[in-house]
Amino acid sequence: MDKFIFFSIIIPTYNRLDLLSSCLISIATVDYPFDKFEVVVVDDGSKTAPDEVVLSFQTRFKLSLIKQKNSGPASARNRGANNTVGDYLIFIDDDSIVSKNWLKELNRMVLEKPDCAIGGAIENALPNNLYATASETIVNYLYSQFNKDLENANFFVSNNLVVSKNNFLLVKGFDTNLEMSEDREFCKNWLAKGFKLCYAEKAVIYHQNRANFKAYWKQQFVYGRGAYRFNQICQQRFQNSSSLNKHSFYIDLLAFPFKKFSYRHAFPIMVLILLSQIAVFTGYFYEKIFLVYKPLERKGLTA
Repeated sequence: MDKFIFFSIIIPTYNRLDLLSSCLISIATVDYPFDKFEVVVVDDGSKTAPDEVVLSFQTRFKLSLIKQKNSGPASARNRGANNTVGDYLIFIDDDSIVSKNWLKELNRMVLEKPDCAIGGAIENALPNNLYATASETIVNYLYSQFNKDLENANFFVSNNLVVSKNNFLLVKGFDTNLEMSEDREFCKNWLAKGFKLCYAEKAVIYHQNRANFKAYWKQQFVYGRGAYRFNQICQQRFQNSSSLNKHSFYIDLLAFPFKKFSYRHAFPIMVLILLSQIAVFTGYFYEKIFLVYKPLERKGLTA
Protein backbone atom coordinates (compact mmCIF):
# COMPACT_ATOMS: atom_id res chain seq x y z
CA MET A 1 0.00 0.00 0.00
CA ASP A 2 1.63 3.24 -1.15
CA LYS A 3 -0.88 5.80 0.09
CA PHE A 4 -1.93 6.36 3.67
CA ILE A 5 -4.84 8.66 4.39
CA PHE A 6 -4.60 10.86 7.46
CA PHE A 7 -7.47 9.85 9.75
CA SER A 8 -8.96 11.71 12.69
CA ILE A 9 -10.28 9.20 15.24
CA ILE A 10 -12.98 10.67 17.49
CA ILE A 11 -13.80 9.00 20.82
CA PRO A 12 -16.58 10.36 23.04
CA THR A 13 -16.18 9.25 26.64
CA TYR A 14 -18.17 9.50 29.86
CA ASN A 15 -17.16 8.07 33.24
CA ARG A 16 -15.28 5.05 31.83
CA LEU A 17 -11.58 5.68 32.40
CA ASP A 18 -10.57 2.01 32.33
CA LEU A 19 -12.40 1.33 29.09
CA LEU A 20 -10.96 4.46 27.49
CA SER A 21 -7.49 3.30 28.49
CA SER A 22 -8.09 -0.13 26.90
CA CYS A 23 -9.30 1.56 23.73
CA LEU A 24 -6.21 3.77 23.52
CA ILE A 25 -3.92 0.81 24.21
CA SER A 26 -5.40 -1.00 21.21
CA ILE A 27 -4.95 2.08 18.99
CA ALA A 28 -1.30 2.23 20.08
CA THR A 29 -0.76 -1.24 18.56
CA VAL A 30 -2.37 -0.69 15.13
CA ASP A 31 -0.38 -1.55 12.04
CA TYR A 32 -0.48 1.93 10.51
CA PRO A 33 1.97 4.87 10.38
CA PHE A 34 1.57 6.82 13.60
CA ASP A 35 2.10 10.12 11.80
CA LYS A 36 -0.95 9.38 9.64
CA PHE A 37 -3.66 9.63 12.27
CA GLU A 38 -4.72 11.66 15.27
CA VAL A 39 -7.02 10.78 18.14
CA VAL A 40 -9.46 13.29 19.61
CA VAL A 41 -11.02 12.28 22.93
CA VAL A 42 -14.12 14.28 23.87
CA ASP A 43 -14.95 14.10 27.56
CA ASP A 44 -18.71 14.52 27.91
CA GLY A 45 -18.68 15.88 31.46
CA SER A 46 -17.20 12.90 33.32
CA LYS A 47 -17.08 13.09 37.11
CA THR A 48 -13.37 12.28 36.92
CA ALA A 49 -11.79 13.88 33.88
CA PRO A 50 -9.58 11.57 31.78
CA ASP A 51 -6.57 13.93 31.77
CA GLU A 52 -4.14 11.39 33.22
CA VAL A 53 -5.25 8.62 30.87
CA VAL A 54 -4.88 10.87 27.84
CA LEU A 55 -1.53 12.24 29.02
CA SER A 56 -0.09 8.74 29.31
CA PHE A 57 -0.62 8.14 25.57
CA GLN A 58 0.37 11.51 24.15
CA THR A 59 3.96 10.38 23.57
CA ARG A 60 2.78 7.40 21.48
CA PHE A 61 0.61 9.15 18.89
CA LYS A 62 -1.02 12.52 18.29
CA LEU A 63 -3.73 12.78 20.92
CA SER A 64 -5.83 15.68 22.18
CA LEU A 65 -8.54 16.06 24.80
CA ILE A 66 -11.63 18.25 24.55
CA LYS A 67 -13.97 18.77 27.50
CA GLN A 68 -17.63 19.76 27.47
CA LYS A 69 -20.62 19.74 29.78
CA ASN A 70 -22.62 16.51 29.64
CA SER A 71 -24.56 16.84 26.39
CA GLY A 72 -24.69 13.30 25.01
CA PRO A 73 -22.62 11.33 22.48
CA ALA A 74 -24.03 13.09 19.38
CA SER A 75 -22.88 16.45 20.68
CA ALA A 76 -19.50 15.00 21.68
CA ARG A 77 -18.94 13.49 18.23
CA ASN A 78 -19.87 16.74 16.53
CA ARG A 79 -17.59 18.69 18.86
CA GLY A 80 -14.73 16.33 18.06
CA ALA A 81 -15.35 16.58 14.32
CA ASN A 82 -15.09 20.35 14.50
CA ASN A 83 -11.64 20.06 16.10
CA THR A 84 -9.84 17.71 13.73
CA VAL A 85 -7.28 18.16 10.95
CA GLY A 86 -7.83 14.94 8.98
CA ASP A 87 -9.73 14.66 5.72
CA TYR A 88 -11.55 11.59 7.04
CA LEU A 89 -13.24 11.11 10.39
CA ILE A 90 -13.49 7.79 12.25
CA PHE A 91 -16.03 7.46 15.05
CA ILE A 92 -15.59 4.77 17.68
CA ASP A 93 -16.75 4.47 21.30
CA ASP A 94 -14.58 4.33 24.40
CA ASP A 95 -15.55 0.69 25.01
CA SER A 96 -14.06 -0.42 21.69
CA ILE A 97 -10.88 -2.39 21.10
CA VAL A 98 -9.59 -2.03 17.55
CA SER A 99 -7.93 -4.86 15.64
CA LYS A 100 -4.34 -4.56 14.49
CA ASN A 101 -5.19 -4.16 10.79
CA TRP A 102 -8.25 -1.96 11.44
CA LEU A 103 -6.86 1.29 10.03
CA LYS A 104 -5.24 -0.41 7.04
CA GLU A 105 -8.56 -1.98 6.08
CA LEU A 106 -10.38 1.33 6.46
CA ASN A 107 -7.65 3.02 4.43
CA ARG A 108 -8.08 0.48 1.65
CA MET A 109 -11.85 0.94 1.59
CA VAL A 110 -11.65 4.75 1.60
CA LEU A 111 -9.21 4.71 -1.31
CA GLU A 112 -11.65 2.52 -3.24
CA LYS A 113 -14.82 4.40 -2.24
CA PRO A 114 -13.84 7.93 -1.10
CA ASP A 115 -17.39 9.32 -0.96
CA CYS A 116 -18.95 6.39 0.91
CA ALA A 117 -19.61 6.36 4.62
CA ILE A 118 -17.91 3.12 5.61
CA GLY A 119 -19.06 0.96 8.48
CA GLY A 120 -16.69 -1.63 9.89
CA ALA A 121 -17.46 -4.93 11.56
CA ILE A 122 -18.29 -5.10 15.27
CA GLU A 123 -17.66 -8.23 17.30
CA ASN A 124 -18.48 -9.05 20.89
CA ALA A 125 -15.42 -8.81 23.15
CA LEU A 126 -17.32 -10.36 26.09
CA PRO A 127 -18.90 -13.60 24.80
CA ASN A 128 -19.50 -14.87 28.36
CA ASN A 129 -21.69 -11.88 29.16
CA LEU A 130 -25.22 -12.78 28.04
CA TYR A 131 -26.33 -9.15 27.98
CA ALA A 132 -23.41 -8.18 25.75
CA THR A 133 -24.11 -11.16 23.52
CA ALA A 134 -27.78 -10.23 23.22
CA SER A 135 -26.90 -6.63 22.34
CA GLU A 136 -24.45 -7.66 19.62
CA THR A 137 -26.92 -10.22 18.28
CA ILE A 138 -29.49 -7.43 17.84
CA VAL A 139 -26.94 -5.33 15.94
CA ASN A 140 -26.01 -8.32 13.78
CA TYR A 141 -29.68 -8.87 13.00
CA LEU A 142 -30.18 -5.21 12.06
CA TYR A 143 -27.19 -5.37 9.74
CA SER A 144 -28.54 -8.55 8.13
CA GLN A 145 -31.86 -6.83 7.47
CA PHE A 146 -30.76 -3.36 6.39
CA ASN A 147 -27.44 -4.16 4.70
CA LYS A 148 -28.21 -7.08 2.42
CA ASP A 149 -26.32 -5.32 -0.37
CA LEU A 150 -22.94 -4.51 1.22
CA GLU A 151 -22.17 -1.99 -1.51
CA ASN A 152 -25.43 -0.16 -0.84
CA ALA A 153 -26.06 -0.50 2.87
CA ASN A 154 -28.73 1.40 4.80
CA PHE A 155 -27.59 1.50 8.41
CA PHE A 156 -24.44 1.46 10.51
CA VAL A 157 -24.01 2.12 14.20
CA SER A 158 -21.66 4.94 15.08
CA ASN A 159 -18.94 3.03 16.92
CA ASN A 160 -17.04 1.96 13.81
CA LEU A 161 -17.86 4.51 11.16
CA VAL A 162 -15.70 6.45 8.67
CA VAL A 163 -16.83 9.50 6.71
CA SER A 164 -15.27 12.25 4.66
CA LYS A 165 -15.01 15.32 6.87
CA ASN A 166 -16.30 17.58 4.10
CA ASN A 167 -19.36 15.40 3.55
CA PHE A 168 -19.93 15.06 7.30
CA LEU A 169 -20.02 18.84 7.63
CA LEU A 170 -22.27 19.04 4.58
CA VAL A 171 -24.94 16.84 6.21
CA LYS A 172 -24.53 18.73 9.52
CA GLY A 173 -23.24 15.75 11.51
CA PHE A 174 -25.29 13.96 14.15
CA ASP A 175 -28.63 15.32 15.31
CA THR A 176 -28.22 16.34 18.95
CA ASN A 177 -31.99 16.21 19.48
CA LEU A 178 -31.70 12.44 19.53
CA GLU A 179 -30.58 10.04 22.23
CA MET A 180 -29.32 6.62 21.16
CA SER A 181 -30.81 6.99 17.66
CA GLU A 182 -28.51 9.63 16.24
CA ASP A 183 -26.74 7.03 14.10
CA ARG A 184 -30.04 5.99 12.51
CA GLU A 185 -30.88 9.59 11.65
CA PHE A 186 -27.36 10.22 10.38
CA CYS A 187 -27.50 7.24 8.00
CA LYS A 188 -30.95 8.21 6.74
CA ASN A 189 -29.90 11.82 6.26
CA TRP A 190 -26.67 10.71 4.57
CA LEU A 191 -28.57 8.58 2.06
CA ALA A 192 -31.11 11.36 1.47
CA LYS A 193 -28.23 13.62 0.43
CA GLY A 194 -27.31 11.14 -2.31
CA PHE A 195 -24.30 9.50 -0.63
CA LYS A 196 -23.76 5.77 -0.13
CA LEU A 197 -23.03 3.49 2.83
CA CYS A 198 -20.55 0.65 2.29
CA TYR A 199 -19.52 -2.19 4.60
CA ALA A 200 -15.90 -3.07 5.47
CA GLU A 201 -16.14 -6.55 6.97
CA LYS A 202 -12.38 -6.84 7.63
CA ALA A 203 -12.14 -3.57 9.58
CA VAL A 204 -12.99 -5.13 12.93
CA ILE A 205 -13.44 -3.65 16.38
CA TYR A 206 -14.34 -5.57 19.53
CA HIS A 207 -17.09 -4.14 21.70
CA GLN A 208 -16.69 -4.37 25.50
CA ASN A 209 -20.30 -3.97 26.55
CA ARG A 210 -20.07 -4.70 30.28
CA ALA A 211 -23.82 -4.76 30.76
CA ASN A 212 -25.87 -6.17 33.62
CA PHE A 213 -29.64 -6.39 33.91
CA LYS A 214 -30.09 -2.79 35.05
CA ALA A 215 -27.76 -1.31 32.42
CA TYR A 216 -29.25 -3.49 29.68
CA TRP A 217 -32.84 -2.46 30.50
CA LYS A 218 -31.89 1.21 30.76
CA GLN A 219 -30.04 1.16 27.45
CA GLN A 220 -32.95 -0.50 25.62
CA PHE A 221 -35.45 1.87 27.28
CA VAL A 222 -33.42 4.84 26.02
CA TYR A 223 -33.30 3.24 22.56
CA GLY A 224 -37.09 3.19 22.67
CA ARG A 225 -37.26 6.88 23.55
CA GLY A 226 -34.90 7.62 20.69
CA ALA A 227 -36.99 5.44 18.36
CA TYR A 228 -40.07 7.58 19.03
CA ARG A 229 -38.12 10.75 18.28
CA PHE A 230 -36.65 9.16 15.19
CA ASN A 231 -40.13 8.15 14.04
CA GLN A 232 -41.23 11.79 14.31
CA ILE A 233 -38.23 12.82 12.23
CA CYS A 234 -39.08 10.22 9.59
CA GLN A 235 -42.61 11.57 9.32
CA GLN A 236 -41.58 15.22 9.18
CA ARG A 237 -38.35 15.21 7.18
CA PHE A 238 -38.26 12.12 5.00
CA GLN A 239 -41.47 12.21 2.97
CA ASN A 240 -43.57 10.82 5.80
CA SER A 241 -41.67 7.55 5.93
CA SER A 242 -41.83 5.69 9.24
CA SER A 243 -39.20 3.93 11.31
CA LEU A 244 -41.70 1.37 12.58
CA ASN A 245 -41.29 -2.23 11.40
CA LYS A 246 -43.71 -4.98 10.45
CA HIS A 247 -44.60 -7.76 12.89
CA SER A 248 -42.48 -10.21 10.89
CA PHE A 249 -39.42 -8.09 11.64
CA TYR A 250 -39.77 -8.77 15.38
CA ILE A 251 -40.64 -12.45 14.91
CA ASP A 252 -37.50 -12.93 12.81
CA LEU A 253 -35.51 -11.01 15.42
CA LEU A 254 -36.53 -13.47 18.13
CA ALA A 255 -35.67 -16.40 15.86
CA PHE A 256 -32.30 -14.97 14.85
CA PRO A 257 -30.27 -16.31 17.83
CA PHE A 258 -31.15 -19.87 16.80
CA LYS A 259 -29.36 -19.25 13.49
CA LYS A 260 -26.22 -18.12 15.29
CA PHE A 261 -25.96 -20.32 18.38
CA SER A 262 -26.83 -23.79 19.62
CA TYR A 263 -30.30 -24.13 21.14
CA ARG A 264 -28.87 -24.18 24.66
CA HIS A 265 -27.16 -20.83 24.10
CA ALA A 266 -29.78 -19.32 21.80
CA PHE A 267 -32.73 -19.65 24.19
CA PRO A 268 -31.47 -17.30 26.97
CA ILE A 269 -30.32 -14.82 24.31
CA MET A 270 -33.78 -14.92 22.76
CA VAL A 271 -35.31 -14.22 26.18
CA LEU A 272 -33.04 -11.20 26.62
CA ILE A 273 -33.91 -9.95 23.15
CA LEU A 274 -37.60 -10.26 24.04
CA LEU A 275 -36.86 -8.29 27.21
CA SER A 276 -35.06 -5.68 25.13
CA GLN A 277 -38.10 -5.20 22.92
CA ILE A 278 -40.34 -4.78 25.95
CA ALA A 279 -37.93 -2.10 27.20
CA VAL A 280 -37.82 -0.46 23.76
CA PHE A 281 -41.61 -0.31 23.49
CA THR A 282 -41.86 0.97 27.06
CA GLY A 283 -39.40 3.75 26.25
CA TYR A 284 -41.16 4.50 22.98
CA PHE A 285 -44.56 5.01 24.58
CA TYR A 286 -43.07 6.82 27.58
CA GLU A 287 -41.64 9.37 25.18
CA LYS A 288 -44.88 9.56 23.23
CA ILE A 289 -47.18 10.00 26.23
CA PHE A 290 -45.12 12.08 28.64
CA LEU A 291 -42.63 14.06 26.61
CA VAL A 292 -44.35 14.37 23.20
CA TYR A 293 -41.32 15.28 21.13
CA LYS A 294 -41.92 17.72 18.23
CA PRO A 295 -38.74 18.21 16.20
CA LEU A 296 -39.17 21.49 14.34
CA GLU A 297 -35.50 22.13 13.59
CA ARG A 298 -32.58 19.76 13.16
CA LYS A 299 -29.95 20.38 15.84
CA GLY A 300 -26.63 19.11 14.56
CA LEU A 301 -23.42 20.87 13.61
CA THR A 302 -23.64 24.62 13.57
CA ALA A 303 -20.36 25.22 11.84
